[in-house]
This record gives sequence, structure tokens and C-alpha cells, in this order.
Amino acid sequence: MIYTTLESLEQHQIKQVRFVLPQPDRRRILLWTWSNRLWTLQERPLEAKLELLYKGHLYPLALSVIRSFATSYLEDERIDENTRKQRTQEIERMTMSTHKMYADHLYSKTQYQEAIKQYIFTIGHLEPSYVIRKFLDTQRTSQLSKYVEELHHRQRAGTYFFFSLSLSLSPPYSNASKSLSSGPSHTALLLNCYTKMRDQDALNRFIRMEGRWACDENADRSTVKVEFNVDAAIQTLRAAGFYDNALYLAKRHERHAQFCEIQVEDIDNAKAAMTYLETLSEHPDIVASIMKRHCLRMLPVMPQRVTALLQTLCSSEDLISCRPEDFFHCFLNHPKELKQLLQHHLLKRKKVTVKRSEPWNTLIELLLQERDGHLEAKRKNGVVICEEQLENILSLPRKRVFYDRDYVLCLFQLHGFHRGLVKLYVVFLLLSSLSQNSNITTTTRSKTTHRHMNMRKYCAALKCYAELNQTEKMFELCERHGEKDPDL
Repeated sequence: MIYTTLESLEQHQIKQVRFVLPQPDRRRILLWTWSNRLWTLQERPLEAKLELLYKGHLYPLALSVIRSFATSYLEDERIDENTRKQRTQEIERMTMSTHKMYADHLYSKTQYQEAIKQYIFTIGHLEPSYVIRKFLDTQRTSQLSKYVEELHHRQRAGTYFFFSLSLSLSPPYSNASKSLSSGPSHTALLLNCYTKMRDQDALNRFIRMEGRWACDENADRSTVKVEFNVDAAIQTLRAAGFYDNALYLAKRHERHAQFCEIQVEDIDNAKAAMTYLETLSEHPDIVASIMKRHCLRMLPVMPQRVTALLQTLCSSEDLISCRPEDFFHCFLNHPKELKQLLQHHLLKRKKVTVKRSEPWNTLIELLLQERDGHLEAKRKNGVVICEEQLENILSLPRKRVFYDRDYVLCLFQLHGFHRGLVKLYVVFLLLSSLSQNSNITTTTRSKTTHRHMNMRKYCAALKCYAELNQTEKMFELCERHGEKDPDL
């Protein structure tokens, strides 16, 4: 019990005490001195006691006084439940305030290890930003990691304070509960501490022993520890160069995009990313999204595997948004694989009709370029194969193919593919004839214009036959369309 100060006793010249007699209520003490005088010492209020101890920096004794006071203050049977609750909050406030003052005192004396222990007592009451700022400014990484780690263990890691030194401090006790909700900031800060200390054991303990998967497969799931913000952890580990730990988290928590991004962009291991993607057959939408982002870097490493995967994705009925056109820019230096992809997408799926002209036009242009290469190298077999593939496309029913006829006509003229020109002109003439028969009521002027257009097509077709020395085809064309067009 603290009743008065030594200075007060000296002030009253109470120096030689003969006998001390505590009173039954324990709130007063009787002193009998050798001068035969009797003094009564009255117990000070709790606030006065604490103020006295605070001035002397006797914080451990102050905490002991608060605990002793709380025993009688809270166990009073005469108070109701609401009063007891209010008293409990009052005692808790005084206790936390004392821990804070004790921690601040230790910090000012550079006793950081002891100070952080006292700050840990204040978690849930003192604003975490108050503590974090102090230890960031002094670069006391080891002590800071202990504090933030304790936040996680108490399920109080939060987003209120993100370690930007430009933020202004909030009052230490304002909205402390709001700052303790789960979030990425303290996760990133704690991992930054571990990575800065290069503490691999602490990293492994943190990322491998927490979360839903903390215990064994057959263990009691109630023993699982608190979770942390996985995305923030992966981002922090990547920035610090701890790629193995980041990959572990990404794979364990099914962050597929981040796993592949680390493999391709950070480690330059496209094959590992491809192997991982091949295991995600049940999630084609995720695979397609990842391939759109990383195909450009993965294709040169393993063109056949990437092409095979794209064939599967572009043929999936569940992925309407995944089309070969989305990957054209990746195949600038891989025309062979692009041709393979388009042939599979357009020709080998007989029950599916692609009604977009861009893939058809591109496939025809690729075949023409390949044909030119064979011509330049004088590989006749290659030229024949390419021309047969082109003619097969032109021979398909019009309901099956949707290339741009005018664009393809220009391509054939540019590449000197006369057989294709003839075939295309014949297609034009047949369509023109069908159009003319369907439009019975036409004006004289429109008939004249139509006749001149057809005549130009006839002349172009006959010229191509002549260059190919196909006289029989010339006569066949004239016989087929001569009755409809007397000028022919």
C-alpha cells in the first residue's frame, strides 16, 4: 500500500517510528513515534498512487498496484453485471495505458527488446501504427517482426496502417479495433522484415505452418492457425526475390495466374508453367486467360506444346471468347504453327462453322506464303501440296467457308496463283448468275452494268486459262455461260 511519500514524512519530522499499527480496514495506518506522538496515515486514491509511481518510472510496481486493486474492485458482490463490466473496462484501460508508458520509457532508453514486449501487451488497444512507426524509423527489424507476428497470431493483422512513412500518426487509441481487421498491409510488412533479415526459417514457418492447410491431411482441423493475406505475401516475396516461397504459396492456394507469372517472368521457366497449365484441364477459362498474357514468351520455347494447347482451348465449346485471332501477334515468327492452329480450328472440326473472315483470310495467306517459299527453293512437291490445300478451301460449300472474296482475289493476284484465280472467278460467276436469277425485276441500266461486270470476270478467267494452257477449260467456260451471256 502507498499512503504517503518519504518527503511528506520528513516534512512532518516523523523520523523515528516506535510502533506501526495497521487498521482493520487496511486504508489507514497508525504511527507511534519516540516523541510520544500518534500519527494517522490515510491511503491515497488509486489515481494518486499511479501518478506517483509514473513520476518515478516505477511501471512494474504500478502494474502490481493495479492488479491488487482490481481484485477487490471487481469482486465486490454488491455491484451488478453492468457495473462490473464498466469497472473491468476501466481497469483494462489503466493497465494498457501503463504498459504503453512503460514501453515508451524503455524505448527512450534504447531498450528495444524489452520495449517490444510491453508493446505486445497493448495489441488490441493501442493503434498498431503507433508501434510500427517507431520501429520503422529506427530500423529495428527484429523487434518489429516480433510485434507484427503477434498481430497475426492473435488474428489481428490489419489494413489500417500500411508502412508508408508519409502517413500522419493517428491518436494512439483511436479506432484501434478497426485497424485490426484482416488485410494485406501487416502481412507485407512482416514478410519484408523476414526477407530483410534473410530469415529463411521464419519465412518457412510463417508461410508453411499457417492457413487452412496448416495441419496434416488427417489431423484435427480445429488446430488450424490464423490465415494471412496470400496475395500480399506472394507479391512481397516476389519483390524480395524469394521465388521458391512465392511459388509454394501460389500453388498451395491455387493462385494459378501468379504461379505462371512467377515461372515465366521471374524465373524464365516457361516449361514449368506449361506443365502446370496442362494440369488445369478443368479450368479452361483460367488457362485461356493465362495464355493470352504469356503466350508470346512461351511459344518460342516450346512451339508444338503451346500450339497443341491453343488448339484445345480454341476448340472448347465453353470458351466462346477464346479465338485464334487473339494469339496472331504471338505467331509472327512461327507461321508453320499458326497454319497448324488455323487448319485445326477451321477445317478439322467438320461440325463447327467459323463465320469470321479473319482466320480464313489468314490461313489462305499463310498457304500462299508457304507456296512462294517452295517455288523459290524449287520444291515442286511442296508447291503442289500448298496449291491443293488452297483449292480444297475454295471448293468447300459457301455455307462452310467465310473468307473475304475480294481480299483473297487480291492475294491470288499478288502471289501469281492463277489456278486459284480461275477457281475464284468461277465462284464469282456462279454467285453472279444466282443473283441475277433471283432478281427478276431489274432495270435496263442495272442489267447493262451487271453484264459488263460479268464480262470482265469472264475475260479474267479466260486469261488465266490461257496462261495455264488449259484450252479445254476455256471452251467449257464459254459453253456453260454462253447462253446467259451472248457477248461471251
